[in-house]
Amino acid sequence: MCYYTQQSASIKNLRRLFNAKVDNKDTYLQSDFINGFSHSNIQIILNSSPHLITTDYMFYTIIK
Repeated sequence: MCYYTQQSASIKNLRRLFNAKVDNKDTYLQSDFINGFSHSNIQIILNSSPHLITTDYMFYTIIK
């Protein structure tokens, strides 16, 4: 099973595309290959703050 994601856009391009600012430029992860099993913090836009690109967020899957 393979699991990876990509975030090759620069901060400048993301700001322009989503009309939002990045909350912490130091933790912004830009890469053509991000291994999903490494549990890296990835940038997302939350519904609660659509004007902000959050860079310190990690998805977890809970299996019961």
